[in-house]
Amino acid sequence: MGDETMEGKKLFMVKRTDRQGTSEIRERFKREHLSYVGKDGRAVFGGPLLDESLRIISGFVIVRGTDLEDVRLWVNDDPYTKAGVFESVEIREWKMGFSPTKEMASIVYTILCLDKNSMRETRARIRPEHLSWWEESGRNGFIGPFPAEDGNGAVGTLIITDGHNLEEVTRWAETDPYNKGGIFESVTIYPTRKVIQRLDRPAEKL
Repeated sequence: MGDETMEGKKLFMVKRTDRQGTSEIRERFKREHLSYVGKDGRAVFGGPLLDESLRIISGFVIVRGTDLEDVRLWVNDDPYTKAGVFESVEIREWKMGFSPTKEMASIVYTILCLDKNSMRETRARIRPEHLSWWEESGRNGFIGPFPAEDGNGAVGTLIITDGHNLEEVTRWAETDPYNKGGIFESVTIYPTRKVIQRLDRPAEKL
């Protein structure tokens, strides 16, 4: 399956939390895992999420797929999954609003924002300010919403951005109009070691 068959597919965030004590297993199957994730043009962005000491805590990838079940099957065939590296797997459909205009740094920052309940109208009202905030920041990266399962609005935001350090990115994320408007239930920021980045055409504004 080549890149051309991936056109028109949906995008999904896959976040996989490692089981404790699997660092040796991860290293043993690393080459097979990278070969698997990098083939077929499915992965748009990928790399491990890190803690403040830059130790790996989770696997992370933005991948193309037909639906959730298609992505689950793809995850299950990953050599890391078969080797028992992961404790849990989280899959969310994601819509790309903006994509990088150039190659990103080797260490970037993944910002995972999940909304409080009943915030769809507030999100829609603040959305123009949020989009302007991103455009005016001059940041290079990915940004876009997690659509609601019923197709009505969104329930969170994913940002992957270059940054100077965790403290600087945290301060910047606090200025997001969505954040200042009280939409988010949680905001988690991970240093991320970039392994895969496909420079697709910039997405439309969402």
